[in-house]
Amino acid sequence: MRRKALVIIAILVIVAPFGAVWWLVRDELAIVRADAAVAPKVPAQMKAALIASEGPIFDTRPQSFVVNPFRGRNLVSGGATAATVLARWTTPRRRMLRWHLETALVAFAISREFSGDEVLRVYAHRAYLGRGIEGVEQASRAYFAKPASSLTFAEAATIAGMVRSPHYLSPVNHPDRALDRRNKVLKRMRELRSITEQQYRDSVREELRVNPALRISQQAGR
Repeated sequence: MRRKALVIIAILVIVAPFGAVWWLVRDELAIVRADAAVAPKVPAQMKAALIASEGPIFDTRPQSFVVNPFRGRNLVSGGATAATVLARWTTPRRRMLRWHLETALVAFAISREFSGDEVLRVYAHRAYLGRGIEGVEQASRAYFAKPASSLTFAEAATIAGMVRSPHYLSPVNHPDRALDRRNKVLKRMRELRSITEQQYRDSVREELRVNPALRISQQAGR
């Protein structure tokens, strides 16, 4: 009987901190769960482009989501994980130290509750892509007047390339920069064997054409 009680106490000591983490970040997790419920499937070419553009943050191996609570960093690659990025988007801004600690807890909880593919899907649904546009599906329709599933490799690479700096790399505001960034993403897609050599050559030769309505609205706003 005494041994059984000791086992129960040991289990509670181990499990209790994790329960506390989930309780502390319940509101942020609720936001991610709601996004996961409505986020559409990411088409293959868009997924490949995001992985090529953003690199190891989309590593779906379980160890890639180990979070250092003091740095909020990926201990495998040294960079922020996609779970950490989602945590930053959903955690209310507070004093710097408190915000970093809460973000680390949210990232930890996200990485334990959601698979790597689910995190990527929510990330693609929430990413800000300029001009008030949120998510790759909205961006596909706004910039190229088509659903994400119909994007070419070059168009998918253009959208994925914008994630880091939506205004600076906008195909509407700065087409030369967007083209250069697009081609770098395509090169990385080739290196990762997401596309063939021929698909890469065809894609880098593809003209950068954006939705004419966006250019008209930009000119009208000047």
